[in-house]
Amino acid sequence: MNKSNKILAFLILVSIIAIPATVFAQTATSTALSPTGFEDFCNTKDGLASCIQKIYLLSLGLGAIVALLMIVLAGYSYMTAGGNAPQVEAAKDSIASAFIGLIIIFVAFILLSLINPDLVRFRDFRKFSLPPIEIKK
Repeated sequence: MNKSNKILAFLILVSIIAIPATVFAQTATSTALSPTGFEDFCNTKDGLASCIQKIYLLSLGLGAIVALLMIVLAGYSYMTAGGNAPQVEAAKDSIASAFIGLIIIFVAFILLSLINPDLVRFRDFRKFSLPPIEIKK
C-alpha cells in the first residue's frame, strides 16, 4: 500500500468510529420542537373543508410563484443567449409556456368562481351526516 491509500484507510476508519459518537452528542432535554406557525394550517377545529380550501389556495399561489420563477429564469437565459438562436428560441418557448400556465391557473379559478362560488369556497363537511347502516341478520 502506498502512502495515500494508508491515509485514506485511516480517514475511513476514523470516520467509522467518530460518526456514531457524534450521534449521541444531543442532549435529551431538547426533544420538544419549537412552533413554526404552520400548526394551525389544517387543524381539527376547522374541519376537512377548510383544510382542503387552504391547500387549494396554497397550491394556486405556489403555481403562480413557480410560473413567475420560470419567467425570470427564461428571461435570464434569453439575455445571456448572446445571439445563439436555439437558446433564444428555447427561452422564448419557456416564457410562453410560463405565461400560458399562469393564464390557466387564474382562468380556472375565475371560471370556478363565476360558475358557482361554492366550488372555490368549501363548506364544512361536519354539517352533513350519512344515514346509519342497518345490518340484517
